[in-house]
Amino acid sequence: MPRSPIRSTKTERWQVNHGRITLHLNFSDRIILRTVTDKVFPGYVGISNAGEACTMILGHKKAQDNKIDLLAEGAIYTCIVDSKDRLSSVGLQNIEQNCTIILAFK
Repeated sequence: MPRSPIRSTKTERWQVNHGRITLHLNFSDRIILRTVTDKVFPGYVGISNAGEACTMILGHKKAQDNKIDLLAEGAIYTCIVDSKDRLSSVGLQNIEQNCTIILAFK
Protein backbone atom coordinates (compact mmCIF):
# COMPACT_ATOMS: atom_id res chain seq x y z
CA MET A 1 0.00 0.00 0.00
CA PRO A 2 1.56 3.31 -1.02
CA ARG A 3 2.03 5.82 1.71
CA SER A 4 0.36 9.18 1.46
CA PRO A 5 2.57 12.27 1.26
CA ILE A 6 3.01 14.28 4.43
CA ARG A 7 2.97 17.54 2.50
CA SER A 8 2.02 18.46 -1.00
CA THR A 9 4.71 18.19 -3.66
CA LYS A 10 5.91 20.94 -5.95
CA THR A 11 6.29 18.47 -8.81
CA GLU A 12 3.78 18.47 -11.65
CA ARG A 13 3.61 15.59 -14.09
CA TRP A 14 2.82 16.55 -17.66
CA GLN A 15 -0.26 15.08 -19.33
CA VAL A 16 0.19 11.31 -19.69
CA ASN A 17 -0.95 11.04 -23.33
CA HIS A 18 0.94 14.06 -24.56
CA GLY A 19 1.87 12.62 -27.95
CA ARG A 20 5.25 13.22 -29.49
CA ILE A 21 6.94 16.40 -28.23
CA THR A 22 10.02 18.29 -29.38
CA LEU A 23 11.60 20.52 -26.74
CA HIS A 24 13.56 23.38 -28.30
CA LEU A 25 16.48 24.49 -26.14
CA ASN A 26 18.28 27.80 -25.81
CA PHE A 27 22.07 27.88 -25.96
CA SER A 28 22.10 28.91 -22.30
CA ASP A 29 20.04 25.91 -21.10
CA ARG A 30 21.95 23.37 -19.03
CA ILE A 31 21.32 19.62 -19.41
CA ILE A 32 22.19 17.41 -16.43
CA LEU A 33 22.04 13.60 -16.41
CA ARG A 34 21.22 12.08 -13.01
CA THR A 35 19.61 9.03 -11.37
CA VAL A 36 16.56 9.28 -9.07
CA THR A 37 17.82 8.53 -5.55
CA ASP A 38 16.23 6.18 -3.03
CA LYS A 39 14.78 9.30 -1.39
CA VAL A 40 12.91 9.98 -4.68
CA PHE A 41 14.89 13.13 -5.54
CA PRO A 42 16.19 13.33 -9.12
CA GLY A 43 19.50 14.74 -7.92
CA TYR A 44 21.35 17.86 -6.98
CA VAL A 45 21.55 20.76 -9.43
CA GLY A 46 23.30 23.56 -7.52
CA ILE A 47 22.24 25.85 -4.70
CA SER A 48 22.28 28.88 -7.00
CA ASN A 49 19.17 27.45 -8.70
CA ALA A 50 17.03 27.40 -5.53
CA GLY A 51 13.40 28.28 -6.25
CA GLU A 52 13.78 27.78 -10.01
CA ALA A 53 11.54 25.51 -12.04
CA CYS A 54 13.09 22.97 -14.39
CA THR A 55 12.00 20.14 -16.66
CA MET A 56 12.81 16.54 -15.70
CA ILE A 57 12.47 13.70 -18.23
CA LEU A 58 12.77 10.03 -17.28
CA GLY A 59 15.63 8.44 -19.20
CA HIS A 60 18.89 9.93 -20.44
CA LYS A 61 18.24 12.06 -23.51
CA LYS A 62 20.72 13.79 -25.79
CA ALA A 63 20.09 17.13 -27.45
CA GLN A 64 20.58 17.23 -31.19
CA ASP A 65 20.51 20.57 -33.01
CA ASN A 66 19.35 22.26 -29.77
CA LYS A 67 16.25 20.10 -29.43
CA ILE A 68 15.17 16.95 -27.63
CA ASP A 69 12.58 14.63 -29.21
CA LEU A 70 10.31 12.75 -26.81
CA LEU A 71 8.00 9.87 -27.59
CA ALA A 72 4.39 9.71 -26.45
CA GLU A 73 5.11 7.27 -23.60
CA GLY A 74 7.88 9.39 -22.05
CA ALA A 75 7.29 10.71 -18.52
CA ILE A 76 7.94 14.45 -18.14
CA TYR A 77 7.78 16.49 -14.93
CA THR A 78 8.15 20.12 -13.95
CA CYS A 79 10.12 20.28 -10.69
CA ILE A 80 11.23 23.04 -8.33
CA VAL A 81 14.76 23.30 -6.88
CA ASP A 82 14.65 23.55 -3.07
CA SER A 83 16.99 25.44 -0.73
CA LYS A 84 19.20 22.33 -0.38
CA ASP A 85 19.73 22.26 -4.20
CA ARG A 86 17.55 19.16 -4.72
CA LEU A 87 14.66 18.85 -7.13
CA SER A 88 11.20 18.19 -5.77
CA SER A 89 10.18 14.53 -5.44
CA VAL A 90 9.08 12.55 -8.51
CA GLY A 91 7.49 9.58 -6.71
CA LEU A 92 8.47 6.16 -5.38
CA GLN A 93 7.81 4.43 -8.71
CA ASN A 94 10.80 6.24 -10.27
CA ILE A 95 13.54 5.21 -7.79
CA GLU A 96 16.84 4.26 -9.49
CA GLN A 97 15.68 5.43 -12.92
CA ASN A 98 17.91 7.61 -15.05
CA CYS A 99 16.66 11.11 -15.76
CA THR A 100 17.53 14.18 -17.79
CA ILE A 101 17.18 17.58 -16.11
CA ILE A 102 16.88 20.77 -18.17
CA LEU A 103 17.66 24.02 -16.34
CA ALA A 104 16.68 27.11 -18.29
CA PHE A 105 18.81 30.18 -17.71
CA LYS A 106 17.22 33.56 -18.32
